[in-house]
Amino acid sequence: MKQQRRAAGALARWGADALLSACVVAPLVVGHWRGCWMLLELYGASAWGTFAGGGAAHAAVVLARDWLNRLSPGRGAGPYERLRFLVARRLYTALFGLACIAHWHGGWAVLDAFPRAKPWVVGASGTALLATRTLRNTLAPPYVVIADHARCAFLFPTMFRVDRSRVSREAAGSRQGLTQAGTATREARWRSRLDEPFQPSGSADPQNSPRTAHDLTGLLIINMKHAHD
Repeated sequence: MKQQRRAAGALARWGADALLSACVVAPLVVGHWRGCWMLLELYGASAWGTFAGGGAAHAAVVLARDWLNRLSPGRGAGPYERLRFLVARRLYTALFGLACIAHWHGGWAVLDAFPRAKPWVVGASGTALLATRTLRNTLAPPYVVIADHARCAFLFPTMFRVDRSRVSREAAGSRQGLTQAGTATREARWRSRLDEPFQPSGSADPQNSPRTAHDLTGLLIINMKHAHD
């Protein structure tokens, strides 16, 4: 009995959600897209410009999303922090939405400039979406509805999920290795210069001295080991 009630409740919630999405959210989303699209048409926005600008804005948002998420107010946050987060979230949504529409508008206009290539574009893009398992993105607006939540206002999924802490550690290790390698090079140069007075006569190259070559080899091996560790 309880299971039947739960199933009926879930079905009712699903139906209410579908009606809300189709009758309220979808028309508002389409109206917003249509209005921004027509504004770009009215002011004669460049196809390539809006396409490149929208793509650059998407990349900037992806890079800055973790920093923006730090604006989320935690427990015990004051009214200033909450107001700042509210304003930032609204501006972020408006600007990100405009960038998305501009990117679509630019890509659409570019495709209109090459009418003969449309069948090839449809086939190639569909194949690419199937190959990368991202075909469901074609259901995005107006059929995918996501509610605004304060917990993750600036976060959204990307295609490649990378542990940023691991990337930061590897980048720091690479910088340390490059620094130590540069130090080893400078030490080798100074060592060779200091050995010049002790070289045999007639040797023009400092590295022709067996002692100098042995010392340089040992120094480079030690520094390379430290850089690897």
